[in-house]
Amino acid sequence: MTSDPSTASHEHRVALEMASHIKRARIALVLSGILYAWAAYGSYDRIMGMCRAFQFPAAWGEGSCLSIAFPPDDPIGRLVARYLFIIVLAGIAATVNLAFAAIARKRLTIAIYTAVGIFAVYTALSLYQMAGLLSTWVWWLTAIVLGLGVQAAAKANQLHKSRQLAKARLVADASISA
Repeated sequence: MTSDPSTASHEHRVALEMASHIKRARIALVLSGILYAWAAYGSYDRIMGMCRAFQFPAAWGEGSCLSIAFPPDDPIGRLVARYLFIIVLAGIAATVNLAFAAIARKRLTIAIYTAVGIFAVYTALSLYQMAGLLSTWVWWLTAIVLGLGVQAAAKANQLHKSRQLAKARLVADASISA
């Protein structure tokens, strides 16, 4: 903050607005992490429902269908493997996005753009693994939340740059008048 009262209130307002945008972006990161966790839980729930519906031969193993060794040509085994892949991928994405929300105060731009990159990788791998089954409400909501987070991060970054420019102008004006 500066000692000039006219610029001090403006700087305070800019700092408050910047903090609100940072908070919005962090909330977006937390929400996207929760949505990834929900996607992992939904995939796990589908696997368990599918496993309860079938009787597997005793030669394949005992226990839940997650511990069964499916033959390579079994379509149910391929489906279980796909859902397990989505569970692991969404679990990792959830953990990373929640960790990014924790560090986003100092490295907001890096955190939000990395979260968008994770979403792109998650989308591509999900499309590949699930043969085009992607358009779920969780996927759309995650895309919207991350879009709002990118918008908030961009606005916070813009305010940060304008604040630095204003400080540089004050220093230049002070050196010219002195």
